[in-house]
Amino acid sequence: MDSLSVEENIMLPWVYINNCRVNKMTVRLMEKQDKDFVMSIDKHVDDTGYDRRVYTKTGYIMWENDIPVGMMHYSVLWDNLPFLNFIFVM
Repeated sequence: MDSLSVEENIMLPWVYINNCRVNKMTVRLMEKQDKDFVMSIDKHVDDTGYDRRVYTKTGYIMWENDIPVGMMHYSVLWDNLPFLNFIFVM
């Protein structure tokens, strides 16, 4: 019996978990064009803070079926400890 490779599993448009259909969700780094979406959710970030998240690659957007559904932002404490500062999922 052939098994699926990791790449094949990622490419599936949906999967079933406990007999419930779960649509494909992806997470990617924040980009300049995501600014309106992020600013509508996180009221504590200004333009400079958003640009810093993009530049330092510490912000991520969660997508489901090519629609943004959430975001998260992390920082690094004491130069070695990742800390999730903000997470929001619609």
